Amino acid sequence: MLIIFAKIICNIMPHPDFDTFKLRLQEWKETHSEEYDMFEEDMNSRDAIGYQKIMSLAVTLVPAYQKLINKKANQGTFDDISDIENLFIEHKLAQTIINEFENADKNSIIPAMLYWLYFGQSFERMVEKGEELRRTPYIRYLNKFVIKSTIDFLRNKSISLGLRTKADWEEHHRLMKEVDNSDILDLGIDVKTKTSLAKPKDNKELTLEDMIMLDEEKKKILLTKIGDYICQGIRGQKIAWMILALRQLGYLPITTSDRHLFQAIRNKFGLEIGSDKGIYNYLGETTLKYDQADIDALKNYFTLN
Repeated sequence: MLIIFAKIICNIMPHPDFDTFKLRLQEWKETHSEEYDMFEEDMNSRDAIGYQKIMSLAVTLVPAYQKLINKKANQGTFDDISDIENLFIEHKLAQTIINEFENADKNSIIPAMLYWLYFGQSFERMVEKGEELRRTPYIRYLNKFVIKSTIDFLRNKSISLGLRTKADWEEHHRLMKEVDNSDILDLGIDVKTKTSLAKPKDNKELTLEDMIMLDEEKKKILLTKIGDYICQGIRGQKIAWMILALRQLGYLPITTSDRHLFQAIRNKFGLEIGSDKGIYNYLGETTLKYDQADIDALKNYFTLN
């Protein structure tokens, strides 16, 4: 089903007046941050509730999709979904989504979904979901082949749309291997060269105090500020913003292993800050591209004179 979801997403995304549309999405996010955070939590949940909502949305907007998907499920023919793509094109799904966005009510997931697609970690989440599905016990080799093709499709489609770069995917791939040492598929990006990435230094014995590059007096002040920030219930994406802000200020080394840093924060404050995967997904270039204003605000908060 991942390949069908991926194709739905990529049929929704193109827009003839992207710059104007992008600004409208950003304006929506500025006044609906809570709604977006809830949607993003659904997309990151283990029960895949966010994926189910988007699939249900496709059925609502294109009722014939339900009959077609049932037919393909009975026949087991998900390796070729050109008929689904043609159905979406025939019913002008992309334009319908845009029209729904312009007139969305407060219960609609469409604005949050579109922001997630263009500015969130949408492609990364779908690739990770593919990796999870690929390693499901007893999955058939044909299905594994389809999943691999879908993962390659998602990476290359994101690059062709100008939403990700080859470097973005190399960094994401490195982080996946760091968090999960099991077999991860090689990058399937249609480019001639690959950039080598240095293996992070093993800092598993270091405490958060050891990692902070300040004198003892300033270190205590910074730790108090970090504790006050985290004690507000901050998790996931906002923890990543904090880490990026501290690194940009020169208070934390960029070379520190992300996984060991996450654990050092947990050990220091005894608080749940989100899963390793949920944090590291926001430490890449995409976050720097779209969330630098939020990071700058945290830099102002954490700056020590």
